[in-house]
Amino acid sequence: MTWEDKRMEILERDNFTCQICKQFNPELGMVEFYDEVENQVELHSYNNSPDPFQASYLIAQSKTGYSFNISFGICWPVFPIMQVHHKKYINGKESWNYDNEDLITLCKKCHIELHLRQTISIYSEDNSLVEERMFLPVDFGAGRRHNCDDWTFIKQSGGGEYMVSNIEPSITFITQEHHDKADIEREGKNALNRLINNFFPRYSRQK
Repeated sequence: MTWEDKRMEILERDNFTCQICKQFNPELGMVEFYDEVENQVELHSYNNSPDPFQASYLIAQSKTGYSFNISFGICWPVFPIMQVHHKKYINGKESWNYDNEDLITLCKKCHIELHLRQTISIYSEDNSLVEERMFLPVDFGAGRRHNCDDWTFIKQSGGGEYMVSNIEPSITFITQEHHDKADIEREGKNALNRLINNFFPRYSRQK
């Protein structure tokens, strides 16, 4: 097993969601939401692409059986960077050989804040406490070529720079013959509105 294998295992276990602030990243995998009021599971994932017109945000509903592909045109959504935090360190142990219970998913912001206020316990190979020490998280980056905030949409200018952009989303409805077209269109628009209002507040204020 490599660290990337272990990292993905922890991210999947934690629903690609920061275990402190509960922000998530559907670009990494399928994120599951449970709506107690509607008694429905809603799945979210984002299929990224170098060509934004080929990228799409998928929302699939368990109760209705409806699925929607949402395109944001020339824009990309910016999601929080997810990192895996070691709750403790063991001398001589490779990072990917830790028990899963010693690892947790955090967004980059929460990961940095946690390390700035908490010490991490260091143990010997025979599980004896050696010391408590402050660490800064190791940041391997996320391949970003911009400094735009999370939960914004960005586009690339003619000069190659990235900038925050307005959006004009469109929805493709994945239907079956027995589905009511008017109902699925209505539910698709509701799903899009919930997505924007709940997770992209900058845009929910725009009319």
